[in-house]
Formats: sequence, C-alpha cells, structure tokens
Amino acid sequence: PLERLENQLAAREAALQDARRSALRRWYVNSQGQTMAVIENMPEDGDRGITYSFAICDHEVTLAEFRRFRGNPPRPNDTRKIDCPANAINWYAAAEYCNWLSKRDGIPEDQWIYAPNADGNYREGMRIKDNFIELAGYRLPTSAEWVHACRAETNTTYSFGEPIELVNRYGFSATNSFSRSHPVQSLLPNDAGLFDMHGNVQEWTMDAASGPLSPVTNADARMVHSPEYTQQPDQLRTDNSFGIPPQYTSYVSGFRPARTFHPPSP
Repeated sequence: PLERLENQLAAREAALQDARRSALRRWYVNSQGQTMAVIENMPEDGDRGITYSFAICDHEVTLAEFRRFRGNPPRPNDTRKIDCPANAINWYAAAEYCNWLSKRDGIPEDQWIYAPNADGNYREGMRIKDNFIELAGYRLPTSAEWVHACRAETNTTYSFGEPIELVNRYGFSATNSFSRSHPVQSLLPNDAGLFDMHGNVQEWTMDAASGPLSPVTNADARMVHSPEYTQQPDQLRTDNSFGIPPQYTSYVSGFRPARTFHPPSP
C-alpha cells in the first residue's frame, strides 16, 4: 500500500509539473514549423509604447523557408546553404511574405496587416492597416518590439550583458563570420530564446525612419536592426539601427516575422 501511494503521489507531482510548464510556456510553432517566442506584456513596457504581448520568430527566415513562398530571392544566398538566412530581401518582399504566412496559418484576410497598392502589387504605394497592432496577422516587428525582444528584460549594451568578449558566442560579426552568413540557430540565443539578434543578417522592421508609416514610399526609409556579419562586434549593440529605402536589396538584408499575440480561447 505504501509503495502504491508513493507511485500515485509521484504521478500527481509529475502531472502538476507538466501543468506548470504548460502554463508558463512562452512559444508556439506555426504552420511553417517556425517557433514563435511570445514576449509577454509587462507594466513597465508602456513607456516604450508596448502595452500588449507579441510573438516573434526565434530565427531569421531561412532560404528554405523563403523558397516555399517565392522561390529564390533576387540574388542567391551568399553561402548557398538553405538553412542560412534568406538574403537580398527588400522590405516589400518581407511584408508580402508576412501576408502569405497569415494565409498559410489560416488567419482570415481581414486580419492581414498589409494591403497591396492600386495595381495589386506589394511595392510603392502599398499600405499598412491603421489598426495593425490589434490584428492577428503576421507582420514585421516594430522597431520598439525588436529592441524589447532583443533585450529580453535586460538593460545592457548587449542582450547577454556588457562584456564585448562574449559577442561571438551570440552573433556572427566580422571577427568570426569569415565574411559570410551562417545557418540560423548556430550560436547561443538570448534569454527570450531568440537567435541571431546580434549579427548574421540585418533585419527589417515596420517603422519608417522618417515620414508617415503608411502608405509606403521609396522615399521613406525603413528601420533595420541587427547589424550584419560584416560589422565589428562593437556595432552589434542592441540599440544600433538605421534606415534603408524599402526597395533596397542587399546580400546582408533579411527579416523575421512577428505578430500581436492573441492567446487562444480555453
């Protein structure tokens, strides 16, 4: 009888642990097998304009993942490895991919974030819906979301702290990249479970560097984060960002999708 009771107790403790892990789980896997890390809303985030939870892909979209959407990017990936980040992606293609991903996930079209231009294309003149934060569709992260996800509840120069000597454990820079990109998830993630937030390829965000958010024009640059593998370690800081015209393609430009997180109904 005592052994039976001990076994029952152990089973119940294991079930309780499973329930706790499920309650604390901060990720899910979408239709393309991409892990989306959920960044929970915290009260202090209001100062950064983030008063909601959002999900962001734990890695930069790979060449293999991008090929399911469109085939090869405008230029071949510089490493020719399908698990490296898709490169030579301009802002318009990244936005169109996000709408495609929403469709693949079965998200209703009225919840998609981007609307094509008058010619039906994802090019200059396309629009971002005014209420995009409230919608369920995939999109590029805002600049504030990207920085918050990269920081992972830290307030230091890098997501892992201050020692610049640790940069090459978390990201590819000019000192360890051999002048090429590398397969995603090769190095350590930050505390939010996100890989390559420092280095590898630079990443598009939603924000305009100046001018209106929408409609999107070639004259209004869009913000990119995560300086790429050609940069020196001191340039891979969490807050390092700059503007690039949305039509611009480069062998070092890529992206990762995000979306406002709406918890599933019980």
